[in-house]
Amino acid sequence: MLSPMLVQFLVGLCCLNRNPDAVDIVLGDMVVDRTDGEGRDVDVTVTLNEAPGVVRAYMAYEVKHEKRKLDKTTVEQLVGKFRDMPQVTHKAIVSTAGFTKGACAKADYYGVKLFTVKPCRSHDFDRIFPQRSRDAPPFSAIEIGRDDGSFATPDFYVMELVPGGGVYAGALILEGTNVGDMSCVVVTPNNRTAGVHPVQLGEKHKNAIRRLGLMGR
Repeated sequence: MLSPMLVQFLVGLCCLNRNPDAVDIVLGDMVVDRTDGEGRDVDVTVTLNEAPGVVRAYMAYEVKHEKRKLDKTTVEQLVGKFRDMPQVTHKAIVSTAGFTKGACAKADYYGVKLFTVKPCRSHDFDRIFPQRSRDAPPFSAIEIGRDDGSFATPDFYVMELVPGGGVYAGALILEGTNVGDMSCVVVTPNNRTAGVHPVQLGEKHKNAIRRLGLMGR
């Protein structure tokens, strides 16, 4: 099972592949709270520029890896956090357990997008992400290499918009033998190029990721 930090990293990689024109993607970014001028942690931020130095979009994603669905109270707290960050133009909450009906209504009222990240069966993944080339094998047939030179079948995950199930991204993941390590292949409907990412969290990021940029990886 993926740790909360690896789920956060996965969401960042999905955003990276989904937004190939991004100029900056940061995990554990510090965004200024207008009430006191202090920086507050945001799990994932994505910056898109209209022109050099002119920000077109500054997206913020809060990622929750919990056993129960996020309820209205939790979403309300995160909405309040976002409201005090006026520089954020697009707001989203990601959950591995889903959302209650009340949570969905609250987010919709305040214009906050909701996403889930959940395991997916391999044949469903092939249906959602068909290979564009006839010569390419289906994703379910792909194996990922381990550090010892062996190969193994990865786990499949899909990041979807809630409600409605619009697909945002998919990933093939093989966790490493060391805590904080994984190999990840990310695919998105709008990008023909799959992102291949070996991930090795440094010791300082295994319990909390702070200001870790993904651009140039």
